[in-house]
Amino acid sequence: DFSEKMLALAPRHERIDYFLHDINGTPPLPERLSDTVFDHLVIGRALQWIDARNLGQVATRNLKRDGTILVCGTRFIDDTPWMTAFRAIHREYSHPEGNKDH
Repeated sequence: DFSEKMLALAPRHERIDYFLHDINGTPPLPERLSDTVFDHLVIGRALQWIDARNLGQVATRNLKRDGTILVCGTRFIDDTPWMTAFRAIHREYSHPEGNKDH
């Protein structure tokens, strides 16, 4: 996350490492993580602020081949243009047993 306040509120778990960094910066990941391979990339209500090229670079270089990008959102953004595209992608690629409304 790029917000210290958000990181301070994040629930702690032994298998989750949080770090402060803005993916829109150059480079998209801090140097110490440039060769790290991730199981998941998690995006909260910030998808509209993330530079797609930087996200693509991180996903291509650092996400495991069978890794996932998890996008969490809320209904208050249903009318944004990118949400229509996101929902189409979600319907195409989400697991059948998943909740397609969220």
